[in-house]
Order: sequence, then structure tokens, then C-alpha cells
Amino acid sequence: MRVALAVDGKNVTEHFGHCEKFVVFTIENQTIVNQEDIQNPPHQKGLLPKFLKEHNIDVVLVGNMGQMAVELIKQLGIEALRGVSGSI
Repeated sequence: MRVALAVDGKNVTEHFGHCEKFVVFTIENQTIVNQEDIQNPPHQKGLLPKFLKEHNIDVVLVGNMGQMAVELIKQLGIEALRGVSGSI
């Protein structure tokens, strides 16, 4: 499973579309086996769901995201968890 946190600095961001980067954790057997940073591409409406799918993301954690992004992510089989805050 690959879990992406939308972050600014070392904190989960409130603004999914304009985050600095995604910190991606690969989890196997309930253990983190890899961590990598993926820079967020320049903001374009509707781009991030496809971008996350191309990076094999299963779950994205974020403070908030628009309803359009939630629907696009869901259609691609990615789970979006909003309301996340704090340090990664």
C-alpha cells in the first residue's frame, strides 16, 4: 500500500492542490518499508488525481480538498482522507 501525505514543510497542508510535495510511505505487513518525497506539479485543475494514480498511490491524507478532487480521486480507486493535520 502506498500512502501519500500532502505537505508543506513538515506539516500536512490544508490546501491539497497547492501543497509543496507529497510524502509517500510504502507500507507492507503494517510496516513502513520506504519513504519518498514527490514534488507537486504546477497546479492545474483536475491534474493531481491522475498524477497520484501514476505514482501508484492508494490513499491520500490531507487537511482539505475540493469536492471535484475528491470525486476524481474516488473514480481512480484512491481513498481520500480529509481533516488530517499536524506534523508528518
